[in-house]
Amino acid sequence: MNQDQTKKKREPDINDRKRWGDALAEDGFVDEAIKHYRQAVRMDARDAEAQTRLGDAYILSDDSERALKAYRAALKSDGTHAESFLGVGDIFKQHGRLRAAAGQYQRAVRCRPNNPYVRFKLADIYRQMGRWDECVVQVEAAIKIKPRLAFYHFWLGSLYSDLGQWDLAVRSMQAAVACQPDDDYYQVRLGALYIVLGRAADALPTLREAIRLQPRKAFYHCLLGDAYRALGDIAEAARHDQLAGALDDYDEVVLSMTRAGYE
Repeated sequence: MNQDQTKKKREPDINDRKRWGDALAEDGFVDEAIKHYRQAVRMDARDAEAQTRLGDAYILSDDSERALKAYRAALKSDGTHAESFLGVGDIFKQHGRLRAAAGQYQRAVRCRPNNPYVRFKLADIYRQMGRWDECVVQVEAAIKIKPRLAFYHFWLGSLYSDLGQWDLAVRSMQAAVACQPDDDYYQVRLGALYIVLGRAADALPTLREAIRLQPRKAFYHCLLGDAYRALGDIAEAARHDQLAGALDDYDEVVLSMTRAGYE
């Protein structure tokens, strides 16, 4: 028997269990992921990361009671574990306890003030509570931390739209496009905002770019047609309506319903 054959096979350690659990959860095998996270917790009940991942998996399996128990076990081991505070906050929010959820997200921010996602979570709960000024402060802080991340600029623009602060909404949407010009999602939403504001000429280039990026999106052609119609170019408007119809069997009734989504 050679030396390799006499070597004992290495037993999985806690990091193996967490890694395997992550892979299984990502692929949708939540029950199997929970088994590995539980094993990780049995190896070290003081591992806040293992407890939190177990809590996250329980959330995916709609078991908020066990999830809450796991998050609290994590916080008992590490009272600065921001992800655990987020988990508890998510459970409170799910049950309509918005003030309690905000308190947990505030604690997460104190633990991880330079994490933009944590800031965003707090901003989002403030938005639901109608605490608009505090919401803006938090999302602006997220943008300051990650200024080239388009999503936070877009989200701030959406917030300003809700508040009717149109100049700020446009500026934020423009910033989102500037951060990620190759993403049609941001291009078309800036274009739709221009149409809402009666700025059809400004909508044309961003909607054309959205169509260049995703030429088979019927709704994009519908929007561009509306921009041309607002500018009096009926021929181009009709052409894009026809393109929309060819791509997705649109008719005038469906087009009208679609337009209602951004009017």
